[in-house]
Amino acid sequence: MEDLPGEITLKIFSYLPPESLCKLSGISKYIKVFADDEILWKHLYDEMQAKNGDVKLSIYASWKENYKILYELSPIAPWIYKSTLDLSNRKLTRLASRVKNYTFLTRILLNNNGLTHIPSSIGELKSLKYLKADHNELTEIPKSISKLSKLKYLYLNANKIISLPIDLGKVHSLKHLDISKNPLIEFPDSIDELRKLEFLSFYHDDEAISKFKEKFSKMISKCGLNGSYKNCFGIMFYRQQNFKKIN
Repeated sequence: MEDLPGEITLKIFSYLPPESLCKLSGISKYIKVFADDEILWKHLYDEMQAKNGDVKLSIYASWKENYKILYELSPIAPWIYKSTLDLSNRKLTRLASRVKNYTFLTRILLNNNGLTHIPSSIGELKSLKYLKADHNELTEIPKSISKLSKLKYLYLNANKIISLPIDLGKVHSLKHLDISKNPLIEFPDSIDELRKLEFLSFYHDDEAISKFKEKFSKMISKCGLNGSYKNCFGIMFYRQQNFKKIN
């Protein structure tokens, strides 16, 4: 093969599937040059991306690496529409940590599954504004959620969460927080730093509400949540000037 002109070798390789190219790259240094050719792998990447619609990735060291990552993520690509990943009602028990590669996502819907945890890698989704994970089996929220500087809406209703991240207050953009129907045993002190919070829904149990009464009073004062009401989900705190938009 070394006797063939490079252009012909590359042309032959362009007809091979990715699996064969990966195997060939380990035969010799000479063949590896053609099997790892950037133009060749970019063509393969573009073909797969066309099949996966709106999926886009940050550019890594090589097109071969990009192709590998896109290949791994492609099973959930059908549930991506524009900047939204909708995996609700899919009977999921886990969310792959490589979801972090979907850096363009602004909305993620995970409600009505059997998720027991959310991967810490979700903190890498810097554009995320909306996260809905109601009705799962979550017992905690990853600390990395405090890195989501653009997050405005966080819905965690009906899980098994017993505590919230200590640094939740660093999510200064947060407007809506629903933690109804969760057996919380502690509340982070930082929550009163959520100065943009317009709506908070808390666990429905009166005893639990009484337990956090002092902390709530402090938070309500600092956050300006000057209204409240009860329904079947629990007690809701809200900004009176925003109530019509929320309700």
